[in-house]
Amino acid sequence: MSLNKIIQSTILLGVLSIALLFSFYVNQKQFTKNHKEFLLASTELQLKQTELSNNILQSSLKAYFNQDLIAQNVIQLRSTLQKLENAKILKNKNYLLVKQELSSLKEQINQELQNVEVYAMFNAGIKNSMLFLTRYIKKDKFKKDENQNLYLQALLILQRIQDTKNTLDMDNIEGLNLKLKTNKQNIQKTVHAFNAHTNFLKRQLPKFIDTTKSITKNDISQNISTLNALFSKLALNDFKDFDTFALLVLIIFSISFTLLATFFYKYVNAHAKLVSAKSSLENSLIHDELTGLQNRKSFEIEIAKSQKPFVLLINIIGFKNINDIYGNNSGNILLKEFSLFLKEHMKKQPKSKLYRLGSDEFAIICSLEQTEVLSVASTLTQQISRHNFDISVANINIQVNIAINNIKPYLENADLALKLLKKDYSKSILFFEKDFEIKKNITQALKTIDIIKRAIEENRIVPYFQPIVNLQTMKIEKYEALIRLKCLDGTIMQPYQFLELAKKSSYYNKLTKIMIQKTLEIAKTYPQYRFSINISMQDINNNTLMEDIFETFDKNARISSQVDIELLESEDMHDKAKIVKFIKRVRSYGIRISIDDFGTGYSNFSYFSDFEIDYLKIDGSITKEIASHPRKMHIFKSIFEFSKGMNIDNIAEFVENKEILKHLQNIGVKYGQGYYFSKPLPTPLSSDEIILH
Repeated sequence: MSLNKIIQSTILLGVLSIALLFSFYVNQKQFTKNHKEFLLASTELQLKQTELSNNILQSSLKAYFNQDLIAQNVIQLRSTLQKLENAKILKNKNYLLVKQELSSLKEQINQELQNVEVYAMFNAGIKNSMLFLTRYIKKDKFKKDENQNLYLQALLILQRIQDTKNTLDMDNIEGLNLKLKTNKQNIQKTVHAFNAHTNFLKRQLPKFIDTTKSITKNDISQNISTLNALFSKLALNDFKDFDTFALLVLIIFSISFTLLATFFYKYVNAHAKLVSAKSSLENSLIHDELTGLQNRKSFEIEIAKSQKPFVLLINIIGFKNINDIYGNNSGNILLKEFSLFLKEHMKKQPKSKLYRLGSDEFAIICSLEQTEVLSVASTLTQQISRHNFDISVANINIQVNIAINNIKPYLENADLALKLLKKDYSKSILFFEKDFEIKKNITQALKTIDIIKRAIEENRIVPYFQPIVNLQTMKIEKYEALIRLKCLDGTIMQPYQFLELAKKSSYYNKLTKIMIQKTLEIAKTYPQYRFSINISMQDINNNTLMEDIFETFDKNARISSQVDIELLESEDMHDKAKIVKFIKRVRSYGIRISIDDFGTGYSNFSYFSDFEIDYLKIDGSITKEIASHPRKMHIFKSIFEFSKGMNIDNIAEFVENKEILKHLQNIGVKYGQGYYFSKPLPTPLSSDEIILH
């Protein structure tokens, strides 16, 4: 081949290379632009949808909210969706799956927007009615002294309705009478209007709650993320094609024309920025923003592909207290310092990976033997306990709990072991074992709570009555009302089987109310006896319950004077002013006051000076051993003499035999209670005589 032909071929090849490279540059630039436009539009769609959900929640919680914001959200969401549908990149047949996914997403968004329209209708009606109710309550007629009870009822109804709307939970007003009643003519018209609005609200709230939950619990945001992931996957293939073509052009024609290198440089530079942005985004998805450690998502990916790993779940003991005392900023500094400490320590363990799962919980995945894992955990706890962490405002020392597990499901089982550790202050490290009964205990607790709920609904909470005997006359003068639960099969559940769980639920105060009402009914039948009822600080701190109880006492003023209230000792009896106020009010009905189970637990002799007490019940753990344990006898006599000097009568619990009875009579104790006299009975005895055995 002649030189001219070579030159001509080179020139032709050069021109062709320029044409190819120019075409490549234009297409790549347009593709990058279209790719960026699609991602920006999908991100905007996700933000607008989240903003709409947030505004819906604010609108449901706030009495006054600019509804125009929601309307603007709807318009913006539709506009952004339209922008996404019209994205130029979707015209490419390679993105047919994305187009189909977007079509499905559009249907879901349209359904949500229909729900928003329904929500707006319900929300407007409900807010208007609630504003009317508020205005009615503020009317002077309601606040007159003779209408105070009606005013309080109206406030309670409004509060319950407000709680129902805010919590989206109809249980707040389930079974409640939301209507006011009065015979007073001057307020009848207002009451009628009030009841009309509460009736409207009771009908509309379920629809409002269902619509609000439907909007706030949708998975549109997740579906948008799925759409983005699919789009990125397909776009990555296109980028790979561009890379291959560019490399081929560079190898063949890089020597021929400088212009080719110039164009290619521009492409590489643009492409590098895109890859860098993508890499940064991917890095943020798998790393914790605060500490830089790999996050929960990374943990889940790693654990899914690991073969029989050990998981160490680490929790900072009392981290909430650190936040409360020093502030959230200091708490964040501690988390950073703690993560750096863990990183440094885990450098010595190349077969281990460190993660932050959230809040103050960290995890380590190890491929070690069990003895090595235990050594790692033990060393960690020791070194952490000896290290002072600088959180700028102070140097603090912390302790950690470490739960270890290698049984599927790895994280769930480790978390169960960690829950056990939080309850057992004697340990800081715990291996998960298959025979842990945490799930079983939780299931049983939920079952018991359901039993309590059904028993309340079906009127199967009943009082049993144990006699309190005057030890000098040997006659029954009082009865203590003790709670029992009737099962469907006729058996009786004892308090220890359900009462502690009830205290942790919303049903405990309902049980107290039931016991008071039923005990007062019994007292009507047995006017010759007094009846004592247990009241806890948990009850006293419930203002709604207290008002209900005092209303019951008002309606049964004559019978209420037969009642004794036994204050249950607990660690939360620190609000002396509230207790004094409570005692003063109940004594106005002729009710007498006892301190229950004195001599154990949180017993405090300051009760004698702070509270107006009629009786002191000496705890059975002391009484039952006075005949065999000299120190218990000494304690008993000390309490007796002290209370006697304060002109307070004693009631000895757990009188179980004749020997104990004789000791009590010799000491001079006035009252006794126990199985030696009688076990708790469904109804009081018709006679005050005691038959001893």
